[in-house]
Amino acid sequence: MVQCTIENAAQVIHVGIGQAVVAGKTTHLVATLGASVGLSLYSPADQVGILAHIVLPHTNHRTAMPAKYADIAVPYMVDLLRQRGARTVGLVAKLVGGACMFGDKEVGQIGDATVATVLQSLQVAEIMLSGSDVGGTGGRRITFSAEDGSMNVQAFGVPAFTL
Repeated sequence: MVQCTIENAAQVIHVGIGQAVVAGKTTHLVATLGASVGLSLYSPADQVGILAHIVLPHTNHRTAMPAKYADIAVPYMVDLLRQRGARTVGLVAKLVGGACMFGDKEVGQIGDATVATVLQSLQVAEIMLSGSDVGGTGGRRITFSAEDGSMNVQAFGVPAFTL
């Protein structure tokens, strides 16, 4: 019998709506986005990162699932990184998603509002945004690598690229 051992195989974790997952360097975090946004924060010094799947711009006084809301997701994510022992000075952020999935801008674009709120929260937290791919009319699938902080973006009809 032949045995095969794979060392340092990357673990893949799917991040669902309203979730935030912290990962070490051998983990890839995946999310599928439409109007929602994926926000990664990465500590280069520790090779630890986090991906949140944010769906709404404001909590409106709700406290459950803090990663679901753009106005509280950033401090929540920073706290989770601290709990993991990561240094939070020098964090690098990447933001993807916020598509107009419903076709009618008059109805109100939840994606635009969510992106704007995340950007404001990053500014308040003094976290640098190093890459983004937001807006448009199509969904995206993202894969965040906690090894190097890269974000692979796949959208229908467009070649995949890395932020």
